[in-house]
Amino acid sequence: MAKAERFGVGVDELKSRLRLDPAGAYLFFGEEEYLKKYYLQKFVSLVEEGGFGDLNVSTYDYALKGMDQLRGEFDTVPMLGDRRLVIVRSLQPLKLSERDGERLLDLLDSVPKHLIAIIFCLSEEFVADKAALKKKFPHRLAEKLTAVDFSHLSENALVSWIGKGLGSAGLRVTDEAARLLVRICASDMMKMRSELDKLENYLKASGRDIVTADDVRLLVTGDPQAQVYELTDAVLARNAELAL
Repeated sequence: MAKAERFGVGVDELKSRLRLDPAGAYLFFGEEEYLKKYYLQKFVSLVEEGGFGDLNVSTYDYALKGMDQLRGEFDTVPMLGDRRLVIVRSLQPLKLSERDGERLLDLLDSVPKHLIAIIFCLSEEFVADKAALKKKFPHRLAEKLTAVDFSHLSENALVSWIGKGLGSAGLRVTDEAARLLVRICASDMMKMRSELDKLENYLKASGRDIVTADDVRLLVTGDPQAQVYELTDAVLARNAELAL
């Protein structure tokens, strides 16, 4: 069986770029908004370390300004610092006209050495599915920048992340509770982060240090998508009581 084609690289490759040479252009896409925002802040902090961070971090709204002014953003030199970060919002690469697509590729050919440019796409703004990948433009785009796929992490990776997050607060979590939390939150780290804060405050107020599955059932607000899966599982298991 042929291996499914994947567009872009994973988070590990992005970590390496951050350590070695962060300059250049990036495309952030995928459904995991928490990780996208987390690594975006890493770049912001990197630029701000050089001083005058507010002057050297710029957010460009493509929907309002279009392609014409984007080159000016790229060409602006850092103010009293070594790096400049441009965050491009509301640019949907796969919906660009052929002319603007070529202009974007041309712009990415000449990214200055001091510049970090991040095209930040919400999950619905860039979908690297089979239909999209049949076209030449996504592959040409990937040759000009580092496209980072922020997919949902695996269950085991999320369980580890939950354990580390609670551990930093001096708390523990049972494996059953962590996996239940992943399921209820439909693997959405943004949702899980807010629920972890709730669990942390509850346990500290109760004088306890370990999160159990009962705590998760009591406190965590279910994701509608996860509840549909639970209903389906209950029906398939012929568990009428649970389904009801």
